[in-house]
Amino acid sequence: MSLVSDASPIIFLSKIRQLSLVTKLFPGPWSLPSLVKGEVMVAYEEGERAMMEHDLRAWQVHETKGGLKSHRYGSADRSVWVLAGQLKPNIVLVDDRALRGWLTVSGHTVMGTLGVLSLAADRRVIERHQAVRLLDELVDRHRLWIDVSTYQKVRKYLSKNSLR
Repeated sequence: MSLVSDASPIIFLSKIRQLSLVTKLFPGPWSLPSLVKGEVMVAYEEGERAMMEHDLRAWQVHETKGGLKSHRYGSADRSVWVLAGQLKPNIVLVDDRALRGWLTVSGHTVMGTLGVLSLAADRRVIERHQAVRLLDELVDRHRLWIDVSTYQKVRKYLSKNSLR
């Protein structure tokens, strides 16, 4: 199951030491535009960069040109849209609401950081109580910005289903 990712899911999953969930849940290949890799690497302090390079060693990095003609999207976001159009992946990992909408309209299946955590819990790759803890860590410690209703909905879903 091929996958293209934007920076945000990679950054947030890495911050909680769960980037490996992507490779456990999706057989690959895993791809990202070179602009996204550059964005990801800037997000880390010097000591964390080696870990990120290690975590991304199996990912394919692609050069892209062109993209959405919009002031709403940065060049890295445009490169995700372009690469998704070129590779036609099964999943595009992206958190940005506007970009998710554009990708969906373009026929792509999208999933964000919280979707990865939920899927990992559903498939028992991680325990549900661990997924709840990781969700809280993302919001409290790593400043994942989501609206309150989404947070409550995902937390309730993970917590309710942890009783099974």
